[in-house]
Amino acid sequence: MTFTSIVSEINLITTINIIILLYVSRYYYKYFTCQSQLPGPFPLPLIGNLHQIGLNPAQYVKDNHKKYGDMFEIWVDPGTVKHANVDGLAFNGNLTTWKRNRKIVMQSINSPRFSPNLYNHYLMRMKVIGIEKIIKLILLNG
Repeated sequence: MTFTSIVSEINLITTINIIILLYVSRYYYKYFTCQSQLPGPFPLPLIGNLHQIGLNPAQYVKDNHKKYGDMFEIWVDPGTVKHANVDGLAFNGNLTTWKRNRKIVMQSINSPRFSPNLYNHYLMRMKVIGIEKIIKLILLNG
């Protein structure tokens, strides 16, 4: 091997390492500076939380619901998946947690990445459940 071939191999390895380091740094910078960060499992670069989901995503969501509460986020590259338990979030009867959760919901809805078309089912369900709760309160108090 000549000196130039050794230098070119070292430069290639160094370049690849620098690219990986920059990508990981950018990924975690984005993760830690997210404006509406919800609690959730810690993600890895490139795969997010896919390594934790396994073969039973429903069980994974149930386990995270027990651990993190009514709202949590899962990172699946290239973005996040935010999970909300509609009944427990909106109508839990605890004013302190509702004030905190309301701020998170409003931040999420007002973010540029929020697409109402994706959440129509949940929004309609919240509306129906809300109307039912209001009617029950009126009937109980009336």
